[in-house]
Amino acid sequence: MAGGGLAASYAISGQLTSASPGQTASYQITVTNKGTSTWSAGGANPVHLRIAAALSMTTVPKGTLVSDQGYALPADVVPGQSVTLSVSMPMPSSTGAYALIHQMVEEGVVSFSQYIRRDPASRRTCGIQGRYQSSSVPLDGI
Repeated sequence: MAGGGLAASYAISGQLTSASPGQTASYQITVTNKGTSTWSAGGANPVHLRIAAALSMTTVPKGTLVSDQGYALPADVVPGQSVTLSVSMPMPSSTGAYALIHQMVEEGVVSFSQYIRRDPASRRTCGIQGRYQSSSVPLDGI
């Protein structure tokens, strides 16, 4: 695939909006192949979902990541096809404001240019996304 024709859209359901430090966030995310290439679930360069918790004021998708985890696709995903993944993302152990960044990645090759995240400080949305606060204070939903 080598990065060509890769594009994705994301839809999150059931994501928590607040959590205690060290808690695990469990929710579902549906990813849709909006590109022209099939996403390979296996092989030397599989495509997977990457979820990272970042300090809320960092530049997306690069910046200060405090956790980063990958989730494998259950099978190859052809253009136009969607797959729903159940994820359990460990949250940072320190209290603070974090953004959850969701992005598809072709392992060892390229990160997709589409990602989702909400900036908790400005409440502006980059893509689509929720935010996470590591305290028990309720936050805006997705």
